[in-house]
Amino acid sequence: MTNAEIKFLELVPSQLKEIAKQLAKLNENMDKLISQNQAAPNLVKPSEKVVTICYNQREEWNDRQEAIKFFRDAMMNSEGSEHERYFKIWSELESGETACSDERLPTVKKK
Repeated sequence: MTNAEIKFLELVPSQLKEIAKQLAKLNENMDKLISQNQAAPNLVKPSEKVVTICYNQREEWNDRQEAIKFFRDAMMNSEGSEHERYFKIWSELESGETACSDERLPTVKKK
């Protein structure tokens, strides 16, 4: 065996130790990411179809986040009863409803 081969073989254990340390660190980071995802699985929501009815017009959305953004913007740029309509739909979308309407619940008259 040549001197170069001997020096190379002497370096291998230290290189393997460094690789093992890096793998352990990667495994630790992966475990953290997995536990975070399990603790909060709804952080990234897949696109989901929703239906909205606003001013008696029915609209189907292929992406919940797109609908949320539309009604949030509409709500922020309106006032009074119009604002209330958009707010109602926006809050229903945010709470996870798949069918949302601006219709108010009937009021119950007290006797």
